[in-house]
Amino acid sequence: MPKKKISKIIDTYTTSVAGVSSTTGQTQIWRWGGDVLSYIEYFDHDGNVLTTLVLGYDKDNRIDGIVSSSSNESFAYTYSGKYLDKVEYSVNEKLICTYTFVRKNKNIVEVNCTTASKSDVAMVANPFVLFMPEKVAAELAKAPTTKGTSTIKLTWDGKNVVEAVMNNGEQTHSFKWKYDNKINPFEDFMRFGVYTYSEMFSQNNMVEEIESIDNNSKTTTYTYEYNGKYPVKRTHTESQGELTRTVTRTIAY
Repeated sequence: MPKKKISKIIDTYTTSVAGVSSTTGQTQIWRWGGDVLSYIEYFDHDGNVLTTLVLGYDKDNRIDGIVSSSSNESFAYTYSGKYLDKVEYSVNEKLICTYTFVRKNKNIVEVNCTTASKSDVAMVANPFVLFMPEKVAAELAKAPTTKGTSTIKLTWDGKNVVEAVMNNGEQTHSFKWKYDNKINPFEDFMRFGVYTYSEMFSQNNMVEEIESIDNNSKTTTYTYEYNGKYPVKRTHTESQGELTRTVTRTIAY
């Protein structure tokens, strides 16, 4: 479970194109039953319900299933002893993808995504936000182009993931991260979303990301406001040509 109980997350996207700005966003309301998160409600910028994620747990209070109310998607989590062994993603009760993990000591150092068929590739989603940021998850959804397995290799420095390298058999896509010394409230917390977020299961909060594809790279800097050791606001800006987008996340506990 998170280091603190999160009650609300608000993501605001301010986009500027040729000097003309617009704002959209999304709100998450986290509903708790005692110390267990029961479900997460998602709302758009106008307050309309987008979806509700319902979480199920095993006898040890570990997430063993997540179902989205707005689609026929579901995720099943299987454990081997204390550790997550595999995640199965299904649509309309049809298995689309199986995620398996390789560990070194307690750390996951490799994630494998095996699709059932070529037609399933476009449907692959990311059921384990805590293992990687959203961009790596997006890359998993692109490959393989035929039945097969995509692989992400993770490199750790202490209790933080500092690099992820994705190989789908056609292209290598990598990310490197730097961190602050504050507490990441999402560490070791299993979350699900079709639109996933940048938090990993690292102990601290990332402050810099370097994304590289072939010979091209891009650096994104994240700035934070804190309440003690916990972040309550994060901001970063993305630019491409005349388009600039500033993403602001606020977290209430």
